[in-house]
Amino acid sequence: MKKLLGVDLVHVPYKGAGPAVTDLLAGQIQMMMVTPLLVEPHARAGKLRLIAAATPNRIARLPDLPTIAESGVPGYEAGTWFALAGPAGMPRDITYAIYGEVRKVLNEPAFREKYIDKQWFEVVANTPDEFAMFLKVDYERWEKLIRLSGVKVE
Repeated sequence: MKKLLGVDLVHVPYKGAGPAVTDLLAGQIQMMMVTPLLVEPHARAGKLRLIAAATPNRIARLPDLPTIAESGVPGYEAGTWFALAGPAGMPRDITYAIYGEVRKVLNEPAFREKYIDKQWFEVVANTPDEFAMFLKVDYERWEKLIRLSGVKVE
């Protein structure tokens, strides 16, 4: 069993964030990692305390919430990202044409208001080449972490 600040940590698997947030509010669990959008209203109401963001930068909607890296764990990052993917070998010109059209949609005010801003997403819209480099670095980081932790597939 792992300890954090002298407290035993127990991993409790849940079938979704909703039941976990319910148990957090009821005091059945003491902490969790979850998208802040789900718990921010509870924090604003004084029922929960947001401790830190797992993102590389502060969350725009929560500028006073420090990142985990700022809180004393340099380099920590475990954010969620979404991407479009196509088949291996897709011609470069088609890949960039799709990228260009998607970028236009992501910048449309009506789309941003309905699908980006309400979900607190931050659009990166990096190029396919930039995304390939991001994936390479991300895979290397997680591979190292998995190796160091000794985690095994069961």
